[in-house]
Amino acid sequence: MSEQKKEPDNLFLYSESTVEQKELSETKTSTEKLDTEENYPYAVSFDELIKIEDLGGAHPIVTEGATFDGSGVNSPAKFEFRVSSMVSTNTPAVYIYPAEMGGVSEPVEYLIGLSNKPTKIIQVFTAGGTYDDRREVKVNTEIQLVRAKAFDEAQKGYTNLDGHVFYAFYNNQGTLSLATENFAGNMLTTEDTQVLMEYIKKE
Repeated sequence: MSEQKKEPDNLFLYSESTVEQKELSETKTSTEKLDTEENYPYAVSFDELIKIEDLGGAHPIVTEGATFDGSGVNSPAKFEFRVSSMVSTNTPAVYIYPAEMGGVSEPVEYLIGLSNKPTKIIQVFTAGGTYDDRREVKVNTEIQLVRAKAFDEAQKGYTNLDGHVFYAFYNNQGTLSLATENFAGNMLTTEDTQVLMEYIKKE
């Protein structure tokens, strides 16, 4: 099924050397808008993942941070986008919550880099569906995970995802989806290892 097209508003970039974010100007010319729409027709507005308003003080004001819910054996219970607690700058991060096993599970934090890349087609297992419920999706928006080495020993579970890439896209219901690798590892064929899991944004 075709995915809805929306235009990204701004861009966060992660720099390993300085651990800083940069935001593109909100003011765009019509030429820039047409260029973005033409080159990244399936891009997600980064503000829908995490919107940070920095008024110049010591603490940023987060006006929106998306949470994605899902279910699956040995898979994360949810992904939460918010400002990092690991660094002093207003750096976006994703918190991965393991499935609760009789208690509260502590999340693992990854700094993230958000970028738009040329359109690619991925396959996803449809959220809430069965093993046979899969579909092709066109994506532009990539989320790269980057961890701070000093925190490796302090966090539990899902600690081997440094450099891994997730994808954000608008699904055919007009809501936001997150595509991640299949954490369950219950692949029946070699081809299935390329099929990603879909998590839906919690409204």
